[in-house]
Amino acid sequence: MGYLYTTPFLKKANENLDEMNKTYGTDAPSMKEGTGYNVRVIYMLSPKIGLGAGLESIEVEKVSHSFAKKEEEIYTYRSVSWETSMNGIYATLLFNLPRTWFNLNFAAQFGSYEASYQREGKIIEGEFEYGELAEGKGRDSGYKISLGAEFSLSQNFSLFVEAGYRNLLITAKGDLSHIGIEDREKEEIELDYSGTEIKVGLVGRF
Repeated sequence: MGYLYTTPFLKKANENLDEMNKTYGTDAPSMKEGTGYNVRVIYMLSPKIGLGAGLESIEVEKVSHSFAKKEEEIYTYRSVSWETSMNGIYATLLFNLPRTWFNLNFAAQFGSYEASYQREGKIIEGEFEYGELAEGKGRDSGYKISLGAEFSLSQNFSLFVEAGYRNLLITAKGDLSHIGIEDREKEEIELDYSGTEIKVGLVGRF
């Protein structure tokens, strides 16, 4: 089991956030990093080759900005927020490299992933109120390659550190609603979870 840190691209999502900042007069920062967990089980076919499966989940740090002010008895409030997360299942192939004073390995991973998002914007100026809320999700396949190192703690447990690159682009389909309007619009947003990752955790051998 490992703790995971990643810097996904999320280009289209951040472009959408920039447009919301312009519309609502806010200054929410771009989404740049996410954290999560990874759990996998590997069966060693030989001392050098292993085959396994796993689960993983990533939550990108939510970004938001809001402010309120009152001028000449007119109350003004503006806010935006954007958040997204991803989880999936995968198969992995592990290759143990020649030993040094620690164990090195190379892993290739291919899986099916689902990503979801929610974004919200709101303006209140006196009696005028406008806002939007959108949420959706999508599923697609992706792969990851990584290089890891294990440091033995005991006969059955090791500490591992792993660095990798993920390729995963998911098109999420969502519903967009506006304050005071019953009808909803359909939208699509690309959630690009491609990027570099660092993972640390424990390995157990039984």
